[in-house]
Amino acid sequence: MNKNWVIVASIIAIVSITVPLGWILTQDYSPQENENTNIQFEPNNSTNIKPETQPEPEQTFTVTILSGNGGYSYPRSGTYVQNVYVSFSAEASAFEDYNFLYWLRDGEIASTNRTITIIGYSNESYVTQPVFEYDAGEPEDPEPEETEEPDTSEITPESNYSLAIDKAIKWLEETDEPYALLFLDVIYRRFGIEEFADALQRYDVQIVDSPVLRVFRRIVDYDNQLQPGDLEALDFNGDTLTAPALYCDRIPLPTNYPLILEGAMNSGRYMLTHSLLAWIWIQENGCELALPEGFVEEMFQANSNLINLDSLADDIELEAAVFLYLAGQGEFVDDTFIQCVINNQDDDGSWEGEPERWHSTVLGLTLLLHVEYPADAYPPMLAPKSS
Repeated sequence: MNKNWVIVASIIAIVSITVPLGWILTQDYSPQENENTNIQFEPNNSTNIKPETQPEPEQTFTVTILSGNGGYSYPRSGTYVQNVYVSFSAEASAFEDYNFLYWLRDGEIASTNRTITIIGYSNESYVTQPVFEYDAGEPEDPEPEETEEPDTSEITPESNYSLAIDKAIKWLEETDEPYALLFLDVIYRRFGIEEFADALQRYDVQIVDSPVLRVFRRIVDYDNQLQPGDLEALDFNGDTLTAPALYCDRIPLPTNYPLILEGAMNSGRYMLTHSLLAWIWIQENGCELALPEGFVEEMFQANSNLINLDSLADDIELEAAVFLYLAGQGEFVDDTFIQCVINNQDDDGSWEGEPERWHSTVLGLTLLLHVEYPADAYPPMLAPKSS
């Protein structure tokens, strides 16, 4: 073969191999520019994009803590909204001369330990409170002392009551104690005792800038105006119990108020008497409250049971007797106790008592006025709407 033809054949073979390889390596396989391909590259939505998720709503429960009479709790009394996954502890502490008994939950014994764990289910609502028992201790001399019965054979009930009433009016005439003035206004409107005609004006002088006094001014003024935060300033259990009743015709009662009222009654002593006072105000304000059958009668009887037929008439007994009369249930108060009240009055017209002498004296006077001036119906305790 001619040498030149061999060289030409070799060149053609090399070109036939290298040109396709070079062409392949220099091609752009982008879908936008490559007209020789139908392949499309779509994103994979199942792996590259995460679906949006909404956060689950927080699950909470509501617990109302009341501090029973004779002690207190920590946290203090109030209503708490708590995450169901987060618990907290509540501890009960008794005052001097009181013993802790147990914790109640919706009126039933929940624990006899001073410290309990507060837990709940989603959307659950309940009331819990500690219960305390008064314990004055054992007397040093267990044998009963012989006491001489007072001679009242020459004293008629009318003159007896009248004398005690006059002495009490004179003692209270100059008082500036705000809560006493509220009761004196009630006495003026109910019995027409002129010495107390200016009780409301004297009370207004004492208010100054006290949210609590402003709240309870409604006892003497139907149109009483509150300021923002006044109701939230209440921190005494008796006040937080009665204030909703005082304004129930303006502000609806809490849905769990029946449980709160029942818990207060079961606490005994001053919470028991204040549960009766709250009921009186609910009635006078014309508010509706669904209570268990027999609850009201049980409350009357429980207050009556606070009155011991011994030789003393202490503050809690006086308060129970007065609130029973204000509720129109004077028949629960025995005549023996009325005479005991007369016998325990000091010469200056006051009655000794805790927490303050003015408190027992206002109660003693209010009780004797109801006994001295019986009636089938009295003007309401709460000031009526202006005509």
